[in-house]
Amino acid sequence: DIFDVKDGENKWKALNRIYCICESFAWMALILFEDIFDVKDIDPDGKKFERVSRVFAESESFKMDLILDMNTQLYPIELNEKFRLLLTTTLREDGLPDDGEYDQGPSLADSFEYVMYGKLYRIEGESGPGGRL
Repeated sequence: DIFDVKDGENKWKALNRIYCICESFAWMALILFEDIFDVKDIDPDGKKFERVSRVFAESESFKMDLILDMNTQLYPIELNEKFRLLLTTTLREDGLPDDGEYDQGPSLADSFEYVMYGKLYRIEGESGPGGRL
């Protein structure tokens, strides 16, 4: 059992082992979606905004199509470039919900070059084998 103190192990080491396991479970609960995306097209209908581009990409693992509006002045991106997308419920390392104020302490954002806050406007999918989301 992971919660038992093993022979020769002090109780603080056992508690730390349990904390690490619980912490990894907390991170898994925070992550809603994660994948690597390949950029297939940028602004195919022309550029609508000066600083924002509409990026069309395909995920590597799930073969999911993504349309993402992103500030390409802050984070330039090119055709055929790859990027990692992570959807999460909070940026806090302790897994607690964000309180609505920006905290400059350590956060999940420290692992990324570009972080956005926003809403998913539409999710479409095809059911059945080989269906796409």
